[in-house]
Amino acid sequence: MKRTYSDLSKKLLFLYNCVTPASFSVIRLHNICHTDWTEVIRNVHINYDPINTPLRIKTSTELATEGEIRVKFFTVNNQHNAGVNIKIAATPQYWIHYCMANFLNFPTATTLPLSKEKVWVITITRTSEVHLVVRCNGQEILNLQLSGSVCWSRPGDWSTLWNKNFDKITFSDADTASDFYFPFPPDVLDILKLTDQEVKLEIDSRRPAPEHRASERFAPEILNQ
Repeated sequence: MKRTYSDLSKKLLFLYNCVTPASFSVIRLHNICHTDWTEVIRNVHINYDPINTPLRIKTSTELATEGEIRVKFFTVNNQHNAGVNIKIAATPQYWIHYCMANFLNFPTATTLPLSKEKVWVITITRTSEVHLVVRCNGQEILNLQLSGSVCWSRPGDWSTLWNKNFDKITFSDADTASDFYFPFPPDVLDILKLTDQEVKLEIDSRRPAPEHRASERFAPEILNQ
């Protein structure tokens, strides 16, 4: 007896094939699986949740020429409430928006990788406190818990601002280093809203998953229904 699958099953299969670690891929904002970096366009809002997904940025700035990453975090109401600046130089520095009054040097022992191409990962976690971690080419260069003493220039509101829900980022016009960022997967509900034909087109266009995955054995059957 031939098995039948609901519309929901087809869409969940598509989602599974896109986002499981075995496929080494994510979903683009327009719901196509890919592994591409996206070119940075400055001064525009980009749908991104930096709290739940580490922000990955690629730069190609030489330490001798220097450059600066400037990324702002916005709330659903388009309020700029947080962000991070990083100066790429022989003596690297950072500035935390709505927390610090000026740039500070990274910890004394910090030296950036010499390679021209660098991948930065900015991770923010929030439990009882806000925690900021910055990595460059896999090397941790900053691990900081925000507090009243760190954010001494904003004693009255830094905690309120940094604990808002962010859903957008913007690369500033003054950003001279950011070349690419890695896009954030859209909400699962966006996938489930796809029509049957859209699901088929998306799966047809995706990169084939590893042969050992069980889903590959019945995917053609689902698509042909």
